Amino acid sequence: IAKTNANVVRLVWDTNGTPAALDTLIQLTLQNKMIPYGELHGATGNISAVPAMVDYWVRPEVVSVIKKHEKWFLLNIANEAGGSGVSDATFLSTNQTAITRIRNAGINVPIIIDGTQWAMNHTQLWRTWQTLQEHDPLHNLMFSIHSYYDGSDTSVKATYDAIAAKVVADSIPIHIGEGPTAINASCAAAPYEYWMQKLQENDIGWITWSWGKANNQG
Repeated sequence: IAKTNANVVRLVWDTNGTPAALDTLIQLTLQNKMIPYGELHGATGNISAVPAMVDYWVRPEVVSVIKKHEKWFLLNIANEAGGSGVSDATFLSTNQTAITRIRNAGINVPIIIDGTQWAMNHTQLWRTWQTLQEHDPLHNLMFSIHSYYDGSDTSVKATYDAIAAKVVADSIPIHIGEGPTAINASCAAAPYEYWMQKLQENDIGWITWSWGKANNQG
């Protein structure tokens, strides 16, 4: 991965991972001059599982590892927590509680929060991100979209355009946590080169999925 000149790598983790193993993985990432972006994959599509992810992050031995690497570590609370139909109120209350618990544990690193609808619900983030940012005593949150949008080439490009324009206009601390990608949520072709150009033009960060085989390919 480092040979591609990537400056960040998303560390897909779960609550069975030991603090010692997490420490080793973070150290290897830093040795290869990349920013470690840790995330827990146990709440995908299920916002009610977020408290269990937070239980892991606030374990004293995990907190010690994070504090050891405080200068560089990014903490993504939970991958794609929340499927369709999650209300703004539930999204806010779940993440406000998570932020409070993480900060009360002494963790000061940037916290990353995925949108719902498997991280594709950007419009909910537009409505809620400021409230969450104000809730964090450090005002040190980032937000993540996974850009697997279905539709015609024209409609998907319009979605990309709208996202980029909103992020720039409102100075939203957001990045694309999965994407650009050559496929959409239905595994159909997506105009990923257009998206890469749009993100580059607007200075919006992105991370691809994934470095190994794609989903459903073994």
